[in-house]
Amino acid sequence: LEQGLAQGREAEARAIARKMLANGLEPGLIASVTGITPEELSTLSH
Repeated sequence: LEQGLAQGREAEARAIARKMLANGLEPGLIASVTGITPEELSTLSH
C-alpha cells in the first residue's frame, strides 16, 4: 500500500512539473518545489 501511494505522489509531482515547464517556469524552481531532479526534468520536457 505504501509503495502504491509513493508511486502516485511521484506521478503527480511529474504531472505538476510538466505543467510548470509548459508555463515557462525555471527548471531550478520546479526542481526545488517538486523535489524532481534537474535530470528528470530534462526528460519530462521532451
